[in-house]
Amino acid sequence: MYKLFLKTLAIGTLIAASTVTSTAAQVPLLKPVEKQIQVNPKINPTINPNIKLAFLPDLILEKASIRLASNCRVNKPALYVHATVKNIGRATSPKRMDIGIVSARDASTGWGNGKGIPALNPGAKTTVTFPIYYLKSKPESMLGKHTFELTVNKGGWIKESNLKNNSYKPVSINVPAGHCNVQPPAKVKKINADLIARLIKGAVNGTELHLHNRGKKSGDSYHKKNASYIKLSSLLGGTKQIFNIPENKIDAGAYGWLRYYVNDINLSSFDIKRDGNRFKLSLFFESNGTELKGYHTARFVDFGDKGAPDIQMNNMRLDVYLTPAKDSRGRLTYGQVSVKFDAKIQAGGVCNFKTVNFCGSSYKRRIAKGIEDGVRAQLNNSTTRNKLAAAFAPQLNRFGIGKIVNVRIQGSYLVIEHQAR
Repeated sequence: MYKLFLKTLAIGTLIAASTVTSTAAQVPLLKPVEKQIQVNPKINPTINPNIKLAFLPDLILEKASIRLASNCRVNKPALYVHATVKNIGRATSPKRMDIGIVSARDASTGWGNGKGIPALNPGAKTTVTFPIYYLKSKPESMLGKHTFELTVNKGGWIKESNLKNNSYKPVSINVPAGHCNVQPPAKVKKINADLIARLIKGAVNGTELHLHNRGKKSGDSYHKKNASYIKLSSLLGGTKQIFNIPENKIDAGAYGWLRYYVNDINLSSFDIKRDGNRFKLSLFFESNGTELKGYHTARFVDFGDKGAPDIQMNNMRLDVYLTPAKDSRGRLTYGQVSVKFDAKIQAGGVCNFKTVNFCGSSYKRRIAKGIEDGVRAQLNNSTTRNKLAAAFAPQLNRFGIGKIVNVRIQGSYLVIEHQAR
């Protein structure tokens, strides 16, 4: 508080000094009187130099939020910031669109953006929305939890009466894996390939494979369509999938046609082991003595079952080669299937009949192709792949394996590159 001292003289003294004269001794002037007058500095800006702050704007962030952008990609927004700015001061704040008066920034990464604001009269407010863009320099750093500092006029570009109320409470948001098509850096897990082979064997155990295409005569043919099937194990869902083995028709020249049909062949056992960069699943079938039933049709005569020798196939084995792969959901599965059928073929005790060498590799290949094509088609079926991937998933989760981005066999290990789920 300032004190103003005023010195005054008695009015009567002033009059006497100016108008009265006397022969007697002159009356002395009254002694000056000091009086203290208190002045309120709040109504006198010339006395209080700080009073000028009361006539400035005062900007605050009234509310703010951050959300994920719906269509995030390179050069496009990843997040959007919404903020409401209010002027609680006693003067209009100027328009500043040339700089980010309102800003949001992640302190740990520096990721952020800002936007200017229009002029605001005392008591007025405005809501601004601005993007935080895809971080091209290090996309994976966008993923996970981010805590943003939201401020208004942090750089003091607008003169305010109070600069201590320009920050908003921290706003956090989680950016999930896959947002902006960005995935976190892959982790590498090595698992003994023999362990995976045992998992496959356990998943396949209980699977039934039935090969058959012989039926009742229709015209010259005894072919029965869709008489073969694979019935998956209970672990793989127990689904039964029907497939067809085509008729094997052989031109015997002047002797007419020989037709052979697969006759009730069933899977008896199987084994699996690592084979280079893939797994080999070997399926073994039972032998019943007449695995291929033969029929002979000449130009004008149908000799039926008596015209062609039945064929016995011993040591039947179907090798299925499975190359590790990932499916669209990042699960462990297999790629395109390679199948090879082999057996020791003997046609009724003879090798040559009606110009056909049944013991030769050419005929064996013809028989094998029908079986291979039928089995391959079913194993390449998306349903079978999906069931096998679903069966593997719980086991891989126990190893801490998330979404698979790459998989391969390297030496004695299955190497899996994955991302946390």
